[in-house]
Amino acid sequence: MKFAALFLVLFAAPAFAGDGYDIRVERRDGRWWCSLEAHRANLRDVLRSLALKLGVHVEGLDSVAAEQEITAQLDDRELHEVLARVLGAVGCGAELRTNVLRVDALDHEHATADELRDLAVATYLTAQRRWPDHPGAVEAKLAQAAIEEARGNVPAAIAHLEATIQRHRNSEKLPDALMRSAELLASQHEWASVVTRLTDLLRLDRRHGYEIPARLLLARAHAMLGDHEHAFFMLDVVDTYQPASEPSEIQRRQLIRARAELAAGETTAAIATLDYVERLGARDEFALELLELRARAIERTGAPAEASQAWLRYGRAAKGAERAIAFTQAARLALESGDELGAMFISRLADADRTDETALEIRQRAAQELGIDELLRPTDERGERLDRARRLLAGGAARDALGVLKPMFDARKDLEETELLEVLELYARALAEAKSVDSAIDALRTVVPELHSADARRAIYVLAGDLYEAHDRLDAAVEAYQGRL
Repeated sequence: MKFAALFLVLFAAPAFAGDGYDIRVERRDGRWWCSLEAHRANLRDVLRSLALKLGVHVEGLDSVAAEQEITAQLDDRELHEVLARVLGAVGCGAELRTNVLRVDALDHEHATADELRDLAVATYLTAQRRWPDHPGAVEAKLAQAAIEEARGNVPAAIAHLEATIQRHRNSEKLPDALMRSAELLASQHEWASVVTRLTDLLRLDRRHGYEIPARLLLARAHAMLGDHEHAFFMLDVVDTYQPASEPSEIQRRQLIRARAELAAGETTAAIATLDYVERLGARDEFALELLELRARAIERTGAPAEASQAWLRYGRAAKGAERAIAFTQAARLALESGDELGAMFISRLADADRTDETALEIRQRAAQELGIDELLRPTDERGERLDRARRLLAGGAARDALGVLKPMFDARKDLEETELLEVLELYARALAEAKSVDSAIDALRTVVPELHSADARRAIYVLAGDLYEAHDRLDAAVEAYQGRL
């Protein structure tokens, strides 16, 4: 069956006086205009009559089934539109040439997905304009919304659903339209509108299958809006009437609870909830939200350096506007923690197109603290950090060097082993000078189990031996050279 046959008759047309058909054509401004009124008329007869009025002969009528009938009412339309609507529904097309009207079957079996969607939309629109209040119009609107969503045009899909909601309040499909509209609005972060749609859905005086998913999405919307009381209430209702048993569903609900806890100012509880989610096992579908909530929670603890790294991890995984927002947060917190160099580099990530005034202000403040004039020069962050740390160590400013190196040490999982060894040497020496050799050795002990190669571990033992030896701890130096820390 051809694709268009699925849309041949969307709704039953009301009859008009007299069977058959009536065709009128007119030439205006160099174009043919046509009016067609037909009720269960034979399509071949209609096309022969049209060709006669156009003063041409018709070819390709075999493309149309001999018994094919048509019902249509088109007033003063351009000829190509009339032909497209009349023939498109039966999988055909037509072209007016110099002295012939040529009819051909359309090859929908080899049409692209977009071409098939366009055909479906055109057919739906034709039917809806002709019979806007027919019960089948709701199904057509929902189908149009699905097509627009498949195209990636979410605002258009929402518009179709909203039109259905407003026009067909008594339709049995109204719950479907309300729920899908809420889901699409959520994908656009329109949380206040999500609350409105789901409230309408839950107030309907009819049974539907969305009681639990609607309340769960409503809890999320309230949490996103900072309304923790309503979020907690909805979560409690859902857990009472349908307790979660699958780990994925438990995680989904716990992430909403963690967000509500943050909105309520319950930072410790939120961190405990996020720890519980992680213990249930990593799932890709929740990874991004987990990074975001972890960054928000750490920021609330008053640890700007750690929070900066958390926002940076989230930013690297996020996309679009969320990515830029995360990098800006990371840059701001890096500056707050005293890591001006990190703030400069991260703000560049946030401001890829050089138009973000907040990111620019962070760079300017950081550059002023560092005494750097070339704010936007492209450079390698790791290399510049290491060069700056070396200069600081050579100048006796070990504590300042430590501040430059610590973000790299904290983010060491992102480094190759050769890069890590370079960072570790400077970081351990800065720790030994700024604090104590034991602090440096503790840092090296932390890293040794993380190293994969024997050569890398050997380099750490040698570094530890050098540090002990430089501080006259010869017995400990011997132990380190022998591979014991």
